[in-house]
Amino acid sequence: MSRPQVIIEEELKDIIPFFVTETQKDFVELQGLVDTSNLAGVSELAHRLKGECGGYGFDKLSELALEVEKAAKAGDGSKLSELVDQMVTYLAEAELRLGDANGPVLEIPKQ
Repeated sequence: MSRPQVIIEEELKDIIPFFVTETQKDFVELQGLVDTSNLAGVSELAHRLKGECGGYGFDKLSELALEVEKAAKAGDGSKLSELVDQMVTYLAEAELRLGDANGPVLEIPKQ
């Protein structure tokens, strides 16, 4: 299976490493909220992630964040850990390309 690709606009290339690092921290916080069944907190953080991820071109993460937000608002905690795991995996495996699908790969230093 090939890695998912995220197309990064050239003007965002310098801030994407910061975005990725901060989003990874947000995922840890999100999982903590899920683990403590804080559905209001899950919904709020997922809503913020939905906008941030979409704004940086991570459309799949934005879609997953929307699913998390909806599940939290509906009180359906059973799906949340799986959805958060999908978000973490997607970000870890995504191949970031500058400009278009044939553009150079943007390497993010491992933290």
